[in-house]
Amino acid sequence: MLSRIEKWISAGEECVLFVSIVSSLCLVFVNITLRYLFGGGYSFVDEYARYSMILLVYAGVSQAIKKDGMIKVDILSHYLPRTKIAFDLASNLVSLAVAVILVWAGLQFTTWQYSTGQTSVAMDLPLWIAYAIVPMGGLLMILRYTVSTVTILRKRG
Repeated sequence: MLSRIEKWISAGEECVLFVSIVSSLCLVFVNITLRYLFGGGYSFVDEYARYSMILLVYAGVSQAIKKDGMIKVDILSHYLPRTKIAFDLASNLVSLAVAVILVWAGLQFTTWQYSTGQTSVAMDLPLWIAYAIVPMGGLLMILRYTVSTVTILRKRG
């Protein structure tokens, strides 16, 4: 069940990554061209690229966790192979705690933004939507670290 859900989420993340990169690239290219050829461009493009980049980072972090691409200090487990599982579990648990804090703090800030009713300048986007990327990214990280931890525990047993 978890595997099927993870596959759907992974496919969604990859789609978000692709659309985010391609749309930002195209819009920024068009805006730069308009700016240099005609002396003006669209003001919403900079905002879109910023929010798109934030989305890209959080979806990318989730994919990096899935593919075991996060940076780890593994010198001890390299020289003491028996400790690898313990260090991997400890690393996952610390990272999981950070992801939980990210979700909690992100939800606090997102709900505060929702209560203020602020919108972005150029796109007129409610800012709580942009800030909701942070707790959603944290939730994806929690999912990935949970799956990674279960995988490590299964290897151990």
